Amino acid sequence: MRRKHDSRVNKKFYFWSTITIIVLLIILGYAKAQSPQVQAKKEAYLVAKKYGNVRKAEDFYVFNRKQTYYTIYGTNKRGQEVYVITSQNGKKVNIYA
Repeated sequence: MRRKHDSRVNKKFYFWSTITIIVLLIILGYAKAQSPQVQAKKEAYLVAKKYGNVRKAEDFYVFNRKQTYYTIYGTNKRGQEVYVITSQNGKKVNIYA
C-alpha cells in the first residue's frame, strides 16, 4: 500500500539533489576557471624566488595592457620588501626593493 507522503518525499529528494548537483558544478567550473591564474602565480613566484630572492610572497597582481605582467610582492632574505615584476613569457624581470 502506497502512502500519500511518498510523492512529497520524492519531490524534496529530487529538488535537493538537483540543487546539490548545480552547486557542485558551479564550484568545479570556478575552480577550472581559476587554474590559469594559479599556474601563473606559481610561475611568477618561481621567477621572484630565483631573481629577487623572495622568501615569502605576500601578494600577486596581474597587469594586462599590450602585454601581460605579473607582480609578486614579498620579503627577501634580509626582511626587505621586494616587488618582482615579470613579463608573461618570463624574459623581462624587474626587481624593486
